[in-house]
Amino acid sequence: MIGLIGSSVCKNQHYFSLLKYLMVFFLLCQGWVLAQETQNTGVTALVGGDSTFQAGWGEVVFNEVMADPNPPVRIAEEYLELYNRSGRVMDLEGWTLQVNTRTYTLSATLMPEGHLLAPGAFGVVLDLTLPNGGATLSLYDPGENLVHAVRYGVPWDGADWKKEGGWSLESPDPEQICNISALWEYSRDPAGGTPGRINSTLAILEDRESPVLLYSGFYDPAGGVQEDADPGLLRLFFSEPVVISPAELQQIVLLPGNLLPQEAHLLAPLSTVLELRFPADLQERPHFKVKIPRVSDCQGNVRLSLEAMAGSVSAPGPGSVQINEIMYDPAEGYPEYIELALPGKRFYDLRDLAIHVVDEGDPADDPLPLSDHSRLMVPGTYVVVTGSMEHLREAYHLDRSGLWVEVAGLKTLGNSGGSLFLTDRAGNVLDRVDYGDHMHAEILSDTRGISLERISGERSGNDPDNWYSAAAMEGYATPGRVNSQAMTETETDLLFQVLPLVFSPDNDGFQDLL
Repeated sequence: MIGLIGSSVCKNQHYFSLLKYLMVFFLLCQGWVLAQETQNTGVTALVGGDSTFQAGWGEVVFNEVMADPNPPVRIAEEYLELYNRSGRVMDLEGWTLQVNTRTYTLSATLMPEGHLLAPGAFGVVLDLTLPNGGATLSLYDPGENLVHAVRYGVPWDGADWKKEGGWSLESPDPEQICNISALWEYSRDPAGGTPGRINSTLAILEDRESPVLLYSGFYDPAGGVQEDADPGLLRLFFSEPVVISPAELQQIVLLPGNLLPQEAHLLAPLSTVLELRFPADLQERPHFKVKIPRVSDCQGNVRLSLEAMAGSVSAPGPGSVQINEIMYDPAEGYPEYIELALPGKRFYDLRDLAIHVVDEGDPADDPLPLSDHSRLMVPGTYVVVTGSMEHLREAYHLDRSGLWVEVAGLKTLGNSGGSLFLTDRAGNVLDRVDYGDHMHAEILSDTRGISLERISGERSGNDPDNWYSAAAMEGYATPGRVNSQAMTETETDLLFQVLPLVFSPDNDGFQDLL
């Protein structure tokens, strides 16, 4: 877990004065700095960087991103900031930088303030095109060795007025080289950013969280041509960049059958996906699991004995995947979400599904795909669709898991009601719910912050009597777990029995329903 273990050192000017002189002393000892004493500065020239040597992972890292400078606060152009955390001068001339798939070669044009970076120094890269909504950034030395890679996006917890533009994203701790993607914060500097300066969000953070295996997926053929699919390929998705040694890769096994992968490697540049190729058609196996003995992150946090469940994917049909819980009017500071349940014993692929969020009286004509890549859903489990996975996790104190599905552009649910259509990608309806306040417990005077739960998966999702308010004893919401009001059809069959004999419909989760 990332936690604050020290206050921002940028508040202590004496500390930084000491750092400055220690840095100069270090550089002089290394023979890298020629200093000429003046009244204003102790360093006027920097020599000695070698652009031909192989840089190590994380020696130079992405430290700040200005992707959307408009409307400007004081800075009117896009930029990236690099930070040299190595112990030597780094010559970045001839290095390449990728923004998604677009490549830039670092030169005097892109780095007008110089391409030599002293230890602890910042380099500002200009004249770039950076997508406002987010991108993958990767940095390579002249030998095409990957030095650093991150993703940036719009922070869910950032101030709305900063999301309008003019504010950079800063890394609070450049030593968290594997976690920067999850740590970006909007700048707190009055200028809107700190290019070439210490970040305004600077803090000392600690990482104690081990990588989590989130979910698996099959091969995504180029251009979506199914005939190009590799039947033996499986991808495993992790919560952060992982490290797996060659010896550990050789111990990965598929069960049943004790199959070893013919190939196994992490996908560049982020190293959050492990690609395995087995000598078998995995789509012919209804159920199997892949066991991984050990993974770690680059901070050394270890996770042992990981398992991924997978199996042949079925085509979704009516009722095969069900809308199971709806949080359409959350409390202040909480996110909306839609929970899906997978009854039965078959695997389905999230990329085959779409959700339609429809206002009352409008047609279901705006499908939103739930995944842009293969993402298997394990039978008997749940997935929770939301606009921000991190917001959901923080609000409900949830562990990292493959149950949480972040869908960009998810339409806001109507606070008083509306309709949800779950369809396949061709628009065939799998499940439908016309939801509204009338489906909540009548004793509730205010339903804000209380989810609607499906009572039985054996009854229609569009039966208003098949929904009820989540119980108070469960915090009025149960994302990713069994509904507090769940019952089987046998339990609700009034022709044979009435249970409980005494019931108390006070929404406390105990004997609320007959």
